[in-house]
Amino acid sequence: MNIALVSLNSQYIHSSLAPYCLLAGIQEYGNPSWQAHVVEGTVNEPVEGVVQRILTAQPTAVGFCCYIWNIEQVYQTIALVKEKLPDIQVIVGGPEVGYRAENVLAQNSLIDYVITGEGEYALPMLLQCLEKGLAPAVAGVSFRGEQGIVSFPEQPLENPPSPYVEEYFENFKGRIAYLETSRGCPFGCSYCLSSVERQVRFRSMALVEKELQFFLDQKVPQVKFVDRTFNCCHDHTMAIWKYIYEHDNGITNFHFEMSADLLTEEEMEYIKQFRPGLVQFEIGVQSTNPQTIAAIN
Repeated sequence: MNIALVSLNSQYIHSSLAPYCLLAGIQEYGNPSWQAHVVEGTVNEPVEGVVQRILTAQPTAVGFCCYIWNIEQVYQTIALVKEKLPDIQVIVGGPEVGYRAENVLAQNSLIDYVITGEGEYALPMLLQCLEKGLAPAVAGVSFRGEQGIVSFPEQPLENPPSPYVEEYFENFKGRIAYLETSRGCPFGCSYCLSSVERQVRFRSMALVEKELQFFLDQKVPQVKFVDRTFNCCHDHTMAIWKYIYEHDNGITNFHFEMSADLLTEEEMEYIKQFRPGLVQFEIGVQSTNPQTIAAIN
């Protein structure tokens, strides 16, 4: 089994954690004999170049990470790959397709499988079924069966493997580093796909500190936290802020997506100690109209 894991990013400087999460899952749960390759590109380059890099890997299966900003280019890439490799198995996942898996399969005959939710475990289990010629009765996987489209409910992972595999460190240099310390969101805003999972799961602080220290040691210019609402848990917020303050290398900037109304007095007093440039906050004001706020939950 040889699989290419494809991510088309919005810009070159933006790396993506998703294919490396999947690669870590394959290394953790898959067959050691499998070959897995990450193919990154951008939506600003001709899809033919991305297709050529995929073909160079000579995959038997290809997985695409799908988002609102790359879905059109993903579909174009799939069409060209299928033209060159008609028998290749095409797997898609990510927030732009997972929540509407049945529609994606019904509308695009070139796509063979859709993964809903987390893929670190679902993808290697699906690949094992494909390798053995079995029907992929795997949590989170949708496909075309004899009687129509079959979908199995997703199963969230308790402890996803770390995406910071060797290949990630080879490819992220000179680019923004991304760090995930939690999954899910406690809120139900109607416009946001993060509201699909109404719970938050936090990764172990021991693992997070290890990853933070690597980025600090490497003097990475910027680390962006991809947590949907970073400061939804006070203890988690303070633990990370204390670590980056106490281990500040004078160079690395940390970026957080936050809700301003959740900031506590203790948190605001603590960040007054930070050097200018240690942190930056991305705080989205969705509306100042109370009726709008109520309408979108």
